[in-house]
Amino acid sequence: MSRIRAITLILASLAPLAGCGGNNAVDPGVTQPTPATITETFAGTLSPNGASTFPFAVGAASTVTASMTELAPEGVSVGLSIGTWNGQTCQVTIDDGAAVLNTLVVGVTSSQGNLCLRVYDPGKLTASATFLVTVVHQ
Repeated sequence: MSRIRAITLILASLAPLAGCGGNNAVDPGVTQPTPATITETFAGTLSPNGASTFPFAVGAASTVTASMTELAPEGVSVGLSIGTWNGQTCQVTIDDGAAVLNTLVVGVTSSQGNLCLRVYDPGKLTASATFLVTVVHQ
């Protein structure tokens, strides 16, 4: 009799766990919210042989677009990159070494994370240049 009672107690203690399982399917009738689009601007002055790095965070998998919206003096070209930020350095993954006004650099992230924008002189500047880059992401 004590064996039956012990088995009954064990089974009773496991009953609440019966509802826990691996079925984490999303109900197709529920619409997931779309993450908000974020627009950030980064500005600076670039000296010959110089570089500027700007970290930013993406909250979800998305397309990341960096646009050279202002660049002076007229006719100069600079380097424009998007990469991953580890807290100290920008590991470049997408690069345009001859960006001019209105150049776009576009990448896709597979998840949220820390990214960075890098603007640099690829060895073409003979004087300082000012820039404004607009970054759009989620």
